[in-house]
Amino acid sequence: MPEKVSTENRLSVKKLVEKLRHRKKEAYHFPSVEEIVNFTVANAEQGDQILIMSNGAFDNIHQVLINKLQNAKCDSEI
Repeated sequence: MPEKVSTENRLSVKKLVEKLRHRKKEAYHFPSVEEIVNFTVANAEQGDQILIMSNGAFDNIHQVLINKLQNAKCDSEI
């Protein structure tokens, strides 16, 4: 079966992040779910809304993130 999108026309997240940073926009690329979760937990503030969009289970990122955020909140209340 032939590829639907040619290699040169596929989304490159790394290139997208580079272009956004070049435009002075804050942008990140993480190679793993663990790194995404750790960054989000370290930088989330009370009242933030976090949106995760995925076309699959994505290593259960939704529940992993919820658990870590809840644990971080409990740790900060001690």
